[in-house]
Amino acid sequence: MKKLLSYSLLLWSAVSFAQFDTLVLVNGSRKAVILKEIGDKDVKYKLPADSLGSIYVIKKKMIEKFILKNGCIDLKEQGYENCEKDPTFGVIQDKDFSRVIVSTDIMQFTIRHFQANTEYILKNRKAGLEFFYNIHFSDEFIDIRVNPVRSGGKGNYYKYNYYGFNIKIYPYAHKKATYWLAFGSEMGKATTKITANAMIPAYWDPYIFVPLGAQTTTKYETNYYGYHINTGFNFRPSKHFILQTNIGLGLNQFINPLTKKADISAKYSLGLMLGFAL
Repeated sequence: MKKLLSYSLLLWSAVSFAQFDTLVLVNGSRKAVILKEIGDKDVKYKLPADSLGSIYVIKKKMIEKFILKNGCIDLKEQGYENCEKDPTFGVIQDKDFSRVIVSTDIMQFTIRHFQANTEYILKNRKAGLEFFYNIHFSDEFIDIRVNPVRSGGKGNYYKYNYYGFNIKIYPYAHKKATYWLAFGSEMGKATTKITANAMIPAYWDPYIFVPLGAQTTTKYETNYYGYHINTGFNFRPSKHFILQTNIGLGLNQFINPLTKKADISAKYSLGLMLGFAL
């Protein structure tokens, strides 16, 4: 009885799939449907058991293959070749793909910095190597008050000149919009101001007067190191124009000029790169 039931179900499924259109999903499952519309992003269909009922919608990215009851139709403009998903659809061809990108981060102008980036994407397009240089163009004493980087509650530092690199990974094929993940580091110079009690002179001079409780503020230059993980998207509306978003998390490491120990703080960043592909 069980075998008979199984054979009946298989026969019914075969007849159903032969009479109606079939969607083969990316997870391997099949769905007998009555196709109503194939759009750029969505597919609309009805269920064979309820042909007069509701219209259902499924994202086209969930569909691996169309099997139509009347044979294949031309869906090349939709990214399907002979009813099967074309893995190269939307991928930028070699003749239109430029591997060297020169760009600048316009978000850095909001904190009175200028940053230049140069990236080279490897031949297999799965990785890229990026170098960047950042320099301030205003007085660091102003910026240390307006845009300080606090480090472990021990003081404020101002990064005014640094350079670094990113190793970028592209897990998907390069299209008009391409996701990337990067690991990087930088190093450079920073300044800080430290306020301390004034020192009483080691010898007596009637013309030197140090009031009780007097303090002095001294500017120090120190080394800065940074470590980060960035992520974002590359947008290529044309062959040579690049727009890149950037979100980063990491750590700042400043060398305390007095103790010579590292002051550590969290680092976060937002970037918007305008670039030109060579």
